[in-house]
Amino acid sequence: MRHLLCLLGLLAVTSALQQFSVKDGGKTCFLLEADVEGEIKWKDGNETKSFSWKLDKVTQQSGECNGKREGLKSNRLEAQFLPKDTSSGQYGQLWIFTLELVQQTGDNKTYELVDWSLSFTPRVGINITDTYRKTKDAVTDLSAFGSNAYKCSNVGLALDAADGSGVGSVLTLKSVRAVAFASIDGDKFPEKQVYEVCSLDSKTSDIVPIIVGACLAGLVVVVLVAYLVGRARAKRQGYASRLS
Repeated sequence: MRHLLCLLGLLAVTSALQQFSVKDGGKTCFLLEADVEGEIKWKDGNETKSFSWKLDKVTQQSGECNGKREGLKSNRLEAQFLPKDTSSGQYGQLWIFTLELVQQTGDNKTYELVDWSLSFTPRVGINITDTYRKTKDAVTDLSAFGSNAYKCSNVGLALDAADGSGVGSVLTLKSVRAVAFASIDGDKFPEKQVYEVCSLDSKTSDIVPIIVGACLAGLVVVVLVAYLVGRARAKRQGYASRLS
């Protein structure tokens, strides 16, 4: 049973994911599929307080396919929403998160996420109205080459207030699939889409076969021991019957 549980523990649990898209002329240039959640931190005197939230349903989304950022082409997504298990009566207005990706020029057609933000409004227990932006030294490996898409189980995007009072805040994307600077008919990933897996999952994929092998090896040992014990008992019983 323990070995069966070990194998079952390796199975992934899936959930309904939110889908975001930015279109231009009937074609989708940016497509994102993910669970979105986060944690906001702020200072209340000498005390640091926090509020964890999850995105349940997008109210409105928009963006830009042909933007420019520091001379590079950019795709930008803006999504308006309310946190899960809340109503509009608890807020002055909708929350907004943004993502912006740029594409390199020349032969290096790699695109990457370079900026993000979260705008939120007061709620019972939260005495702030602010926009938290990407922290100065934040890094992410959300990137891919050419028409490839990006895939990762968890992407944490660090956020902070302009005055540094929101350090430790984060916008989290889970079960991520994303492709930018594309030209997709509709709002679904193509069946033959090529994915580049993030470094986090690449390491995990190396570990999983080891765990599976260990579970199977343990199961073989249990079966072998049971066989040897049963054989020894049978011999003892046969010897005892001959003596009698």
